[in-house]
Amino acid sequence: MIKIVKNNQPNTLVAHKKSGGNYDNIPTDTKNELRESLINEQGYVCCYCLKRIPENKADLHHTKIEHFKCQDNYAELDLEYTNLHLACRGNQGKTEKLQTCDTAKANKDIMSFSLIDNSLNGNIQYAKDGTVFSEQKNIEKEINEILQLNNDQNIKNARASIRKGVSESIRILQNKGKLTKNVLERELQNWKYRNNNKHKPFYPIAVQYLEKKIDKFN
Repeated sequence: MIKIVKNNQPNTLVAHKKSGGNYDNIPTDTKNELRESLINEQGYVCCYCLKRIPENKADLHHTKIEHFKCQDNYAELDLEYTNLHLACRGNQGKTEKLQTCDTAKANKDIMSFSLIDNSLNGNIQYAKDGTVFSEQKNIEKEINEILQLNNDQNIKNARASIRKGVSESIRILQNKGKLTKNVLERELQNWKYRNNNKHKPFYPIAVQYLEKKIDKFN
């Protein structure tokens, strides 16, 4: 997970709110524009697990509009743009044990962090085996018990593969005597910033790993 910098909300969403509408009666075109706005500000990755969305590579309807504060408990926020994000399908339709992200979260409240402030800064870590964790007990609890971000082995393997790939590239450069701080910084920029407005899936894993290597580089 990362902090999401919110852009201006779509004009059609503003108009729908002013007309007295709610999320349940939002027009299709307005909802489509909302999805476009959310996916662009997130760089085409899920707000929670950071996998590529949409999951079928084409259809934005293969995403979920996430109400961070759920509609059941916070009806007054159902069209509040700062409360809306875009998530993957989270193994919707599979057993609860395999579900992740918004699908696993359902109407449960996350209390330990927000996606739009600095509460996550420095509090999310990635282990070598792809496990996402936090040294903050309240965040760690919600990662595992509400969002279930470590329940999908395929996602864990993907996260582990990214770290392994970056580590192996560094090792090869080091063995060839070509590893410099400038090389590491260029690689960091390659992972940190978007290409055609798209982040690489799970990019914070590589960013975090490279930042640590740069900090320790002599």
